Amino acid sequence: MSFFICAGRAPRRVEPGASSLATDLEVARALRASPYVSVRRVRCHLTSGIARLEGRLPTFHLKQAAQEAVRNVDGVKAVDNRIVVGGFR
Repeated sequence: MSFFICAGRAPRRVEPGASSLATDLEVARALRASPYVSVRRVRCHLTSGIARLEGRLPTFHLKQAAQEAVRNVDGVKAVDNRIVVGGFR
């Protein structure tokens, strides 16, 4: 499994895995390129072409924006969106 932290800085590889580095970087870039600042803080794991998104966002709209940001990246076969909506005060 490859794990990247995508919180407003260059992605940092934590664990090597089955996904290509190029696809990992493109997924991280897609999230960082979002016009929504909170989407840039979403964590992304890429394993065998499946992008798993994790984190917490204030609205369903932002959850969908994160999913759409990575959905069309070459090498991403599916998106497992585990982002939690709400919980902010």
